[in-house]
Amino acid sequence: MTWVLNDAGEPLERYAYDAFGKPKIMAWDGTKRTQTAIYNRFLFQGREWIPELGIYDYRHRMYHPQLGRFLQTDPLGLQTEGEKLSAGQKALFSPGGSAPEAFTTSEMNLFRYCGDDPVDRSDALGLSPGDSYPTVDAAGIQAIRDINETSIALGREYSGLLYRMRDGSFSYTAPIPGTSDTSPIGQRVPAKTTFAGLYHTHGKYDAEHDYHNFIFSTRDRKNADDWNCPGYLGNPAREVRKYTPNLIPQGGKSEAIATSYPLPPPPPSQDRTFQDLFAPFKKFWK
Repeated sequence: MTWVLNDAGEPLERYAYDAFGKPKIMAWDGTKRTQTAIYNRFLFQGREWIPELGIYDYRHRMYHPQLGRFLQTDPLGLQTEGEKLSAGQKALFSPGGSAPEAFTTSEMNLFRYCGDDPVDRSDALGLSPGDSYPTVDAAGIQAIRDINETSIALGREYSGLLYRMRDGSFSYTAPIPGTSDTSPIGQRVPAKTTFAGLYHTHGKYDAEHDYHNFIFSTRDRKNADDWNCPGYLGNPAREVRKYTPNLIPQGGKSEAIATSYPLPPPPPSQDRTFQDLFAPFKKFWK
């Protein structure tokens, strides 16, 4: 998270970090603030900042950027390169997520962050040595699952990039917030990685945009075509959709490949009105 805009696209607040994520909160003109003025709690790598304690909530454990260390041991335990993950270890990669089949590196220090290399690596789940997914689809799905519920709740689009690491696995950058109907692409993948795709969300259902809430827009398709990469979309129906470019401009294949529920879906009664809204438009999603 590096900046926040309002629904009109006007700048509200900026953020900067040192290598280990210690935040610097600023007004848009660069004036330093002691705390956020817009009640934003998502900062480094999209994780929740607890200013009273000076630590981040990394889901499986708490992280202290001043120390550059986690405050609890890695729940994955000691790791040996090439060793296969157990069922219990795979389950830590969030419900419905995709865990690697085997560890790509060895790790004996269960407190250090990103193998002491936060410039080139990330660890948004608090699972050392960082989130690693066997395919770009798996990374895209998890990227959407991380942010889509927040996107729907706030009515704001979010976007990020997917990248391939040197070991052949995939990961994604932290989501950047946009407005109610636009999302920026202005990011870079980490050093020593290769760009592999785009992901973004559409926020909450907006009657003005009708069924376009649920599908890739013309601009979305053009971005994927121009970058010649797959695009992943989280929509208000809590689908994860994938767009695969081909040689025809905006003529690539769009399909639903997963749901974006980070947890088991709520009872159908909670979504009944929403289902009624988008059901007539399913024919446009193929």
